[in-house]
Amino acid sequence: MFVDADKKLASEIIKMARKFGADLAGFIDVESLQCSPSHKMHAKLPHYTLNSDNAAADSGNPAASQEHQSPGVKVNFPKKAQTILIIGICHPEDEPALDYWRNPFPGGTEGNLRLIRINNQIIQWLENNEGIIGLQIPYAITKGGIYLKDAVVLAGLGVIGKNNLLITPQFGPRVRLRAMALPVNLPATGPLDFDPCAFCDAPCRSICHQGAFDEKVYSSMDYGQTELPAREGVYSRKTCKLEMDKNRDKAELIPIDGGENMRVAAHCRACEFQCTVGSASSTDKF
Repeated sequence: MFVDADKKLASEIIKMARKFGADLAGFIDVESLQCSPSHKMHAKLPHYTLNSDNAAADSGNPAASQEHQSPGVKVNFPKKAQTILIIGICHPEDEPALDYWRNPFPGGTEGNLRLIRINNQIIQWLENNEGIIGLQIPYAITKGGIYLKDAVVLAGLGVIGKNNLLITPQFGPRVRLRAMALPVNLPATGPLDFDPCAFCDAPCRSICHQGAFDEKVYSSMDYGQTELPAREGVYSRKTCKLEMDKNRDKAELIPIDGGENMRVAAHCRACEFQCTVGSASSTDKF
């Protein structure tokens, strides 16, 4: 049972996260997160190679965006981490620049850079006011990252939709996420009793240009667990990547900072925009 001081600290951290610019914030303990579907499956997954902007976002180096995974490898959580703080910002359709790639600056995209700055402000506030040292968690699993969507669901900020994206009550899937490890035990804020996809006919799946939702990629029999990532295991990361690569190849280069650096708009959000959840309030703060 959490003491009042823990609840008060958790409430204050969420309050400060929103003050610094987060639209969403919540907590999940590390022990529970380790038992989430994606983290349990991680060691069983076959080797793959992805070219992901988010994987390189912390270094700002696109060449570092190759993520490799081999069977038997487990997700490594930061030492002394007891609680994970999840923050999110709304990314409405009329602000595509949040997904523009910043090269060669650290931070990757504008949206990720904004999240890093919010986390840094929280880290500084925690150290100055509570003597607690928070730690930024990168995106890439091989660089110390976690499965963010699992964490967000357990933190009560949303659920996994039929488009394999996080669906939040406030903004639907139009959000960007970041995590921080804390060396203190704080009360979890979830999960959430919310499932807008239960009786939806999934227009988000049929809109996919590559057919990434056309087959069941993960099965309970193959992986020995009933809870599967990607909403019943229906989502092909490899197939989705084909569309992302196509968009990246034809992306427009936009000069910034006197033309010395470039931004690249190269993200497919078709299944994201097809979702109607939170669309009317996607630009509202709460």
